[in-house]
Amino acid sequence: MMRTRFTFGGCVAALLALCLQTQTHAQQDPQSSTYFLAPLAFNPAYSGLSNQLNVRSVTRLQWVGWGGAPTTQMLTVDAPFFRDYAGAGVSFVQDNVGARSQTSLMASGAGHIPLNEEWTMSMGLSGGMRFLSYDFNGLRVDDASDELYQTLFQDWSPNFGMGTYFTSSKGYVGYSVPQLFTQALSDSADADVHQRHHYVMAGFRKSPSDYLSVQYGTLIKATSGAPVAVDFQVMANWMDVAGVGGHMRWGESVGLLLSFNLSNTVSAVYLAEMPFNKLRTQNLGTHELALRWNPRAAEKVVMNTRFF
Repeated sequence: MMRTRFTFGGCVAALLALCLQTQTHAQQDPQSSTYFLAPLAFNPAYSGLSNQLNVRSVTRLQWVGWGGAPTTQMLTVDAPFFRDYAGAGVSFVQDNVGARSQTSLMASGAGHIPLNEEWTMSMGLSGGMRFLSYDFNGLRVDDASDELYQTLFQDWSPNFGMGTYFTSSKGYVGYSVPQLFTQALSDSADADVHQRHHYVMAGFRKSPSDYLSVQYGTLIKATSGAPVAVDFQVMANWMDVAGVGGHMRWGESVGLLLSFNLSNTVSAVYLAEMPFNKLRTQNLGTHELALRWNPRAAEKVVMNTRFF
């Protein structure tokens, strides 16, 4: 039987090429610097991939100190079935920026196909609804009679997503478009639209010793009308109990990452991030807390815990 030769580097190169061919010009989707702890919100192919029930949440407070600064909450739940050859999940995302907000609720499913002894290919689909709201009535303005500041826009729209994910115990790489449909941003005939976003995420893990492991990761996000966003992370974990690392968003910010286990079933990652662009003296930075609950983890011994 012919064996499939599958390499991590080859897959990364192919998916990066696919993503970076996309034109990059518009408004960005909600973002997270601890995406690696809750990847289901970005890629439906992750559904059930960790072989156990997972409940994960992310709370992000961006540019603390600014009135109307972005705040984001994410909650995902997923679990495997069919002897781990498939999985299902649900993700909820709430994002607020000033008088504007968006909410999405998506159900997802994925199939997992072993490629060889190490690697598994997952392919996933998702479907649900996205709600956009713009309410300018509560803004403090100089001219309250201006019709612009009396505007209320609300719109529900169905949406679908797709993604693929390649993973092993040592690394992962994935490509996804979590919101395939565009959506108008106002009632105007020439209104802008909420563009689809393309994501590439990749990472790997090394273990210099029996007690120490080091994780490396990156997330690339591209959409029409906005610059490409590129995140890098590195984190060293001691005996899979606690860890420390760094985060950088290219051309924008740097941050400190801390990970720790609160119990046998609950783990957390905290991020403190500061911009190094012109915003660096105008806010108290960005803070993010990600939590993961594995209710079945206490029933078995988990070796080499990973965030992917």
